[in-house]
Amino acid sequence: NSPLTIQSVNIRDSTIAGAKIYYADGIRIQGPANIKIINTKITRTHTDAAAANTGTIYNPPYAGISAGGWLTEAQGSALIEIDGVTISGFDVGIGLNPEGFNVKVQNSVIAGIKYDVETKYNGYTNASEPVIDFGGGPLGSAGKNNFAAQSPYAFYNNVPYDTFACFNEWNVPVNQVDSTRIYDELDV
Repeated sequence: NSPLTIQSVNIRDSTIAGAKIYYADGIRIQGPANIKIINTKITRTHTDAAAANTGTIYNPPYAGISAGGWLTEAQGSALIEIDGVTISGFDVGIGLNPEGFNVKVQNSVIAGIKYDVETKYNGYTNASEPVIDFGGGPLGSAGKNNFAAQSPYAFYNNVPYDTFACFNEWNVPVNQVDSTRIYDELDV
């Protein structure tokens, strides 16, 4: 009676319509599996979808893709690959609290009502710091992501380590990119 262990999950050529309830994510990743999300559209288009700030108790990222795996050092690092994905209609396009995960994103269109991308790192586990590569980083992301001009911040980086985001389209004013420890092509 041991629990089922999933080592990899692939989502390809899919359309995911997000729920209208305010606390729902499109895809929530919380286990140690390697994840590939390729050529997929993740949208929340309900006209009555409630925004995050309407909730009083529950406080997840409300993201198109949310990673909050809480992996431990013993579980090692898992890789989340996002390639050719379009995300829109969520408060956060991609929400990352990726303890124990490495994240590679390329060729994607990312839009969020509050943040296109939000990163957090609480340091609750003994997992090593993740590698976040939206372009030009050590995971080999080609970049080519399009950060849409919809949110107050295109990339809200709330972590104590480097995030790579080279070779992207920043369709937002420069003051909408929290440049704290985000490396783009001007830094390389």
